[in-house]
Amino acid sequence: MKLQAEQKLFMASVAAIALLGVLVIVGVYQIRLSRNYEQWVRHSYEVDRGVTEVLSLAKDAETGARGYLLTGDDRFLGPYEVARDHLPDALHRVHDLILDNAEQSATFIEMQKAIYRRMELLAQIVQDRRRTGVLNRDLSPLDLGRLEMDKIRLLGKQMTDREELLLEHRQESADAAARKSQMFGSLILAAILIVVVALYLHLNASASRRRAEEALRLSESRFRLIADKVPSILWQVGVDGRFLFINRTWFEYSGCTVKEFAQDSGRRYIHSDDMVSTYATLNEAIKEGRPWKGEFRIRSRSGAYGWFLGQAIPLFGEDGKVESFVGQSVEITEQHRSQEALLAEKQKLSVTLHSIGDGVVTTDTEGRVYLLNREGEYLTGWTQAEAEGKPLSEVFRIVHEFTRLPIEDPVKKVLRTGRTVELANHTVLISRDGKERIIADSAAPIRDSGGAIIGTVLVFRDSTQKEKLAEEMLRSSKLESLGVLAGGIAHDFNNLLATVLGNISLLERFPDDREGGLGCIKESRQACLRAKDLTQQLLTFAKGGVPIKKLANLQEVVTESTRFALHGSSAQVILDVSPDLYAVMMDASQISQVLHNIVLNAAQAMPDGGVVKVQAVNVPDHASGRMVRISISDTGSGIKPEHQIKIFDPYFTTKPTGTGLGLASAYSIIKKHEGDISVESAPGQGTTFTILLPAHDEKVGPAAPDVVHDGLETGQGRLLVLEDDRMLARMLKLMLTNLGYEVSVAHTGNQAIEIYREAMTSSQPFRGCILDLTLAGSINGAETLDHIQQIDPGVKALVCSGYSNDQIVADFKKHGFCGIVTKPYAIEDIARAVHAMLASSTS
Repeated sequence: MKLQAEQKLFMASVAAIALLGVLVIVGVYQIRLSRNYEQWVRHSYEVDRGVTEVLSLAKDAETGARGYLLTGDDRFLGPYEVARDHLPDALHRVHDLILDNAEQSATFIEMQKAIYRRMELLAQIVQDRRRTGVLNRDLSPLDLGRLEMDKIRLLGKQMTDREELLLEHRQESADAAARKSQMFGSLILAAILIVVVALYLHLNASASRRRAEEALRLSESRFRLIADKVPSILWQVGVDGRFLFINRTWFEYSGCTVKEFAQDSGRRYIHSDDMVSTYATLNEAIKEGRPWKGEFRIRSRSGAYGWFLGQAIPLFGEDGKVESFVGQSVEITEQHRSQEALLAEKQKLSVTLHSIGDGVVTTDTEGRVYLLNREGEYLTGWTQAEAEGKPLSEVFRIVHEFTRLPIEDPVKKVLRTGRTVELANHTVLISRDGKERIIADSAAPIRDSGGAIIGTVLVFRDSTQKEKLAEEMLRSSKLESLGVLAGGIAHDFNNLLATVLGNISLLERFPDDREGGLGCIKESRQACLRAKDLTQQLLTFAKGGVPIKKLANLQEVVTESTRFALHGSSAQVILDVSPDLYAVMMDASQISQVLHNIVLNAAQAMPDGGVVKVQAVNVPDHASGRMVRISISDTGSGIKPEHQIKIFDPYFTTKPTGTGLGLASAYSIIKKHEGDISVESAPGQGTTFTILLPAHDEKVGPAAPDVVHDGLETGQGRLLVLEDDRMLARMLKLMLTNLGYEVSVAHTGNQAIEIYREAMTSSQPFRGCILDLTLAGSINGAETLDHIQQIDPGVKALVCSGYSNDQIVADFKKHGFCGIVTKPYAIEDIARAVHAMLASSTS
């Protein structure tokens, strides 16, 4: 029976030793696995640093090139050239680091291509700036640069975000492996203890004490051999705090001698900051008979301190009392370094976000604020602590600068579309204290490694000063143009007034010279018509010059205007007008004026003859919708670059006999038709003007021919004239009286209403009214008509104005008028307009 028990005890010992061997092998494997994960953690840090370096160099290149482009100062080229020289190496380093990751490699290749594209464009910009020595007015490369840099930053951020996710996963794996190593260390320790106990019991059961002691020595030898092979420090301490055992790993790591250890149990090798707390907690665990765990630093042979995680469990005697504690201490220096590096990186990221000049807000998928940097706190008026967890719309309040209507939350749009979005122009951010700032921003999704959206990031900046500067520059430019315009108007009108005044003085001095008098009258009339034409051109680019649009056949307008402008010219014309040209809602006379001015300029640019090509085609797939494109090209000498930027300014001309109003009025007319006009030219290569007009869905047939009136249309009946200018009122009354009408005149809107009301109660009501639109100190003509229509719903009226305003003249029928008379006018104009009004159906 005793022999059987000893055999069982022996078998248990063998099994325990086998288990111990397995545990040691697995423990060593776990330690190696932990170190492998730690290497990957360091790899992630290197990738993050590499991407950050690439983005920093790209930003330096962009900033340096931009500064040099705008200022011409060579000092700005320093950062650009450094970035240009170092970017290839930085990109190569990142490329080598991410070869193991297909997703990162794909993103990197896209970012690398974007960087090289931008660097090539920057090199071209710098080269052009050096060659010309002047700033190119076309700043579109800078705007494109901002878009390209935003893309590069976004791709870089995607890489760093993805690497941070890998870092977290690898750190968790490393920590898990470390915990498993510690667990297997504990199991090894337990297995060792089981072996010791089993061998002890086995040898103690032997018949001979000598054999038992020999067996015990053998067991101890085996235990020490195994314990000394374990990479962690194994130890046993008694309830009195004295060390009963410690393996060779302690001595190899610390350099401590056996003699030194016997003197103070190696306390001199424990870091002074950790020694008191470590031994205090260990002694407390011994007294209470509970497991112990703690971290502390041990000085190595090199003098450097390494971090260790110590764990111990109590061993109980047969009486249930604690006899000793067995434990192990595993080095965790690398884990500490990883944690410190991770903390440093997080702090660096936090410092970066809080130091950049743009506001940054990140949200979760519910649109609630997660992070708000320092600039964001300043612009919104909310602190990070106050904003966290709140809906973005509460912290980030945005409205339209002019309409004051709320603007859609950009984060909601990102979450809905999954794409990067930017705010529209004129967006105002209202801070918590009510302060308003014009901002520009963009919002983008934050995705995990699987591509799922896990949040959003919103970057915004205060562009108030930028907008104000742009407004000031525009205002300065307008004032400069206004000065040129005022001088031109004064010069032209003085010439015309001199003609009229001179002829009138001749009529006064020589009233009996009938033949000469008729000549004076004819020249005065021509001068007035020229003044009318000049006024009309001025109105086309003034605020009130609204076109009177009708659906028209553009093909006929292009053909007739071109032939009329080139009549008598030595230039050859090539007309290429599409037969199925879209119809356009337009003021045919204004569009004809535009084409006439440009075609005539083209002919005048070729005094020795040349070719004028006029092409009109449909553009069904234009970005703005269906359009009609008209291009007018010549083979003249071209336009100098310095003149092209002023080509549409009023009164700017390079022709000795030019007025400088033709292209200015053309530009204004096309813009008021919601179209676009542009010019392309190079010295010696001719000029091409391109006009784009929005097409209309309806079709229109050929226009009906105009009716030519040879005489004056006379009539009879009462007419009411509303005109605040008394000289004009007398003249108009005289014209109408000579045409056969009976005329009553009012100088204010209220006076006109009363006169009309009285006439309605008499036996001679008015057949119609001629109402001036703009009246000084009175309600205008449209408001007057509203009141008269309440008295007589069937009233017929003409609107009379020298200036289009508030769309009334452009859409007179909508406001109840039958027709329009524009100032200045002749008796023929009045006769035709009144005749047409009286012949029309009830307004």
